[in-house]
Parts: sequence; structure tokens; C-alpha cells
Amino acid sequence: MKTPLSSKIHYGRILVPYDKSDLSDRALKHAIYLSKVCGAEIVILNVIKSDENMQIGNIRKKLDDRVSYCKLEGAIEVSYIIREGKPLNEIVSVLEERAYDLIVMGSSKISSLQMVRSIARKVIDGIRKPVLIIHD
Repeated sequence: MKTPLSSKIHYGRILVPYDKSDLSDRALKHAIYLSKVCGAEIVILNVIKSDENMQIGNIRKKLDDRVSYCKLEGAIEVSYIIREGKPLNEIVSVLEERAYDLIVMGSSKISSLQMVRSIARKVIDGIRKPVLIIHD
């Protein structure tokens, strides 16, 4: 008889919302570890504001550096997505467009309750994805 504890957990694709902060880098390190253990692909999502479009070259360079770092640390497969808009809306949109097994993201203690409530609300409303929050 199968029980919840006897079911196998598999993380094949991990989404990492990334805002170029130290906390995002810490979340990325957790995703790298999980990628190595589970053989998961990492997809880094960077959401920019419309006024950041002029800096897209610098943003791509930073993300290319992060992809290289992930691969150097042993991540299986790594890519990134750049979106323009509100972070929560774009996270939800990306989750609806492609299958992800886990979201790994940083959240400062000051805003963590708001962030967790917002993501949890979306999860409850139909996305149903596990979320690993990395605090500062």
C-alpha cells in the first residue's frame, strides 16, 4: 500500500526567481545542490522593470555569469529567462507556461510573510508547486 512517505519525490526542473541580490545567489546555491542530487534542470527567472530595458546587456551578462557558475559547481542543465513586469505575476506566468517541480527563492525576513502569503495564495489557487524559501 502506497503512503505519502513511500511516494518518490523527483525534481526534474527547478525555477529560481532571481533579482541579482546576495539572497538570490544563496537560493541559487540551494538549487545547484538539488540539481546535482536530483539531476534537475535549473531555470533562472529574472523579472525586470520597464525602465531596466536599457540595461538588458548588463542583465544578460550577469545571468550568463550565473549560468557559468552553476555549471562549474556541477548543475546538470541551466538556462535563464528574462521577463518584464511584476515579479509575482511573471513567476506565476512562467509556472503556467512550462512544468516545474520546485521553486527555490530568497526572501528577506521583512517581506517574507507577504511573499509567502502571495505565493501560497497562487499555489492554493491552482498552481500547486512546492516552494523552498531561503531567508537571510
